[in-house]
Amino acid sequence: SVTGNRLAGAAEIFGERTVSAPVEAVIVSCTRIFESMGLPQRLREIGILHDQLEMIIEDVQYDWFFHQNPRPLRDASELRAVLESAW
Repeated sequence: SVTGNRLAGAAEIFGERTVSAPVEAVIVSCTRIFESMGLPQRLREIGILHDQLEMIIEDVQYDWFFHQNPRPLRDASELRAVLESAW
């Protein structure tokens, strides 16, 4: 796929030679870069309280990005799962 080829290229740029799993290679590489820069990795690390996730879900459901995302989320439960993962 076009995306797979692009991710394989990105993985190679990051010095990863794992062409069979380019998505994971890019994630690992980006995580290393973010950690080396001391950037936050989780929503809670930037002060988002777990109790605020529901409010975020309510707000985001009306945002254009929620509906125009290249990998669309079908409903609030999918968004909740993403936010829980990021929290």
